[in-house]
Amino acid sequence: MPTSGFDLQEQAMAKEQAKIMMARNANEERRIRYLNAPQRLIGLNSEALDAQVAGIRQNRLDQKEADRMEKLRNNNIQLILEEAMEEEKYMKKQQMDEMKQSWQESKEEKASRRPESMAIDRGNCGMSSAQNFRGEDLSRHEKERMKQEEMKQWVREKMYDRSNQKIMDKEDDDDYARLLKTIDGIRGAAEKEELDMRNYMNHSVRDENKALAEEHKSRYGKEITPVDMSTSLKMYNEDVHAAMDENGHIVRKDMFKGFTPAQKRRIMQENEMILMQKKEKEEEDMRTEQAYARQQTLIGRALEDAHQEELEMRNADKMHHMAVLRSQAEEIAMKKMLYKQSQGAVADQSGFYEGFGKSCR
Repeated sequence: MPTSGFDLQEQAMAKEQAKIMMARNANEERRIRYLNAPQRLIGLNSEALDAQVAGIRQNRLDQKEADRMEKLRNNNIQLILEEAMEEEKYMKKQQMDEMKQSWQESKEEKASRRPESMAIDRGNCGMSSAQNFRGEDLSRHEKERMKQEEMKQWVREKMYDRSNQKIMDKEDDDDYARLLKTIDGIRGAAEKEELDMRNYMNHSVRDENKALAEEHKSRYGKEITPVDMSTSLKMYNEDVHAAMDENGHIVRKDMFKGFTPAQKRRIMQENEMILMQKKEKEEEDMRTEQAYARQQTLIGRALEDAHQEELEMRNADKMHHMAVLRSQAEEIAMKKMLYKQSQGAVADQSGFYEGFGKSCR
């Protein structure tokens, strides 16, 4: 008998619920281990770790067995569906054969009930008395009617199947959406619970350390020397050296709980070194920019002084040239005057220039 979609959906929901319960039990065991004060103060519990590893292995084996059973169940369902389809085909074929046989029987019965008086004398019949022709299907109308009825029935069944399939698909989608919403809610609640527990433990440890420090100070009159918390409380930093190799690659995901204290210190030191180098580089860049600004200022002042000196030199050369030109002009004027005077004296003595410029052609 084929399995309905509701059973498959219930089985899928049961499987998801089992996974959720498994995760919830694992979180509960981790919380109990986290709150176990003797184990936290004494150190690592190898038996508990071995039991945890054995539990993880057993869970993996159970998961493999569940997957195998799920595969077998799906194969059985597939076989059942195939057998149901074959049976349905066989039943349809048998019904068709029975229908054909009933048609043949009814036809033969109808022919047998015909009276002898209705027998046709072909010798006395003409062309107008012909009622049956060779190749004519006398049950054509009945066959067409039956075919139409079958088509109507087939259409109704298809419409009914499609409507049922739509309803089942919608219900499956709604169930899957509710399942995802439930899983998200459980996951969020588990994460919130873990975060609240972690904050509570941090605050409680801090308050306890503060109270112990005050008690020690009031009793001995001095403060407690800070100690490495990673060596005193194993609950905060578990030994995860076996989870990574010497290159820092994770080889055991089940044992990896975070970086080791040495790795955390090295990362913090590297970050601090990077910050210091960045700060030194910024200071060096600032000093370089200031020196460059001072150098540019000095260069600008030197250029301004050189320009001013060049202007003064040009003005001095200009004044010198103007004085030289002025003296040369005065000398030329003096020479011209002396030349005119000398020429005038000669003309006055000889009378050669008395009629110069007075004649015309």
